[in-house]
Amino acid sequence: MSLPACLGILLLAALLVAQPTFAWIEGQHSVDLMNALDLGNSQTAERAASGVRETIEALTAEYVKQCKQNNMDGVKNLLDEQIIVMPQGYGVLEGKSNIDPYLKWIEDVKEITMNSIQVEPLDSSATYVFQRSESEVTDLSGTISFNGKSLRIWKKDGDGTYKIYIDMYNTGR
Repeated sequence: MSLPACLGILLLAALLVAQPTFAWIEGQHSVDLMNALDLGNSQTAERAASGVRETIEALTAEYVKQCKQNNMDGVKNLLDEQIIVMPQGYGVLEGKSNIDPYLKWIEDVKEITMNSIQVEPLDSSATYVFQRSESEVTDLSGTISFNGKSLRIWKKDGDGTYKIYIDMYNTGR
C-alpha cells in the first residue's frame, strides 16, 4: 500500500475514532460522531442502510457505464463540487474544477469492473455513505491499467442525490 493511501486511511480512522465531534472540511459540515456513528445500535444502522446500498450500487453502475463510454463529463456529474481525490502516487486533488487532468484516464478505458465489498451509512440519516470496492481497468490497448481497491465516501446533497465526496484507491488487493 502506498504512503498516501496509508496516510489517508489512517487519517480517516483517526477522525472517526479519536474525536467525538469534528468539523468536516473546514467547519462546513459539523458532525457529532457519537450520535451519527451509532454503529453499536444495529437497529439504527439497519434503518439507515435501508435502500442506501441499492442506491450506491446503482450509482456505481452508472460510474462504470460512463467510464466504459469514455465520458469524462458523465463521470463528473457523479462528483461532489468539493470532491477530494487521493490517487496512488499523486498528491491530493481537491474540487471538481481541479481534477480534469487527472480524469483523462477515462478517455482510455476499454473495460472496467467495480465490485462493492462493503457499503454502509456513516450516520443514521445516511448523509455520508462508506463504500469499499475492488476494481480492474483495462485500457484501449487491452492492457490492465489498474487492479486494486478503493474507498469512497458518498455525500447526500440537499436534493437527496448522492455524489462522490472522497475517493481514494491503490493497486493490489
